[in-house]
Amino acid sequence: MKIKSIIMIVAIVSLTCLFGQEPTPSPIMIKKTFLSYSYYQNGEKLSYPNLNKVLATASDDIKTDLESAKKNRMIGMVFSFPGGWLIGYPIGQAIGSGEEIDMTQVTAGLFLGGVGTFFEYQSYADYKKAIDKYNRLLTQP
Repeated sequence: MKIKSIIMIVAIVSLTCLFGQEPTPSPIMIKKTFLSYSYYQNGEKLSYPNLNKVLATASDDIKTDLESAKKNRMIGMVFSFPGGWLIGYPIGQAIGSGEEIDMTQVTAGLFLGGVGTFFEYQSYADYKKAIDKYNRLLTQP
């Protein structure tokens, strides 16, 4: 009777330890798309909020790159959206009314769009650094 109870306890403890382990995180893959990058983990595309969640669980060095990437992405959007509007509005107005395009607005829009694009690409570079560090962290023993 004692042997059966010892075997049962050892089996329960072994199974608990076996199924109680967390799955190991897999590396994040970066794929270049037309004008952007896509991020994949376990074959599933990661949105920016999910990518930020995954990277935020890593080391402080990765978190600083992540914060820099988020800051640059936000600055890029702040410049790009008005830049796009300043390009599209005068062109649409010229098409609708038949008047000449106001090149001052288009030039300002191109400038703002260029500044926004610069910050967006800085953001991609910061995300790439953070993901490279994260993937290296996963492969270290």
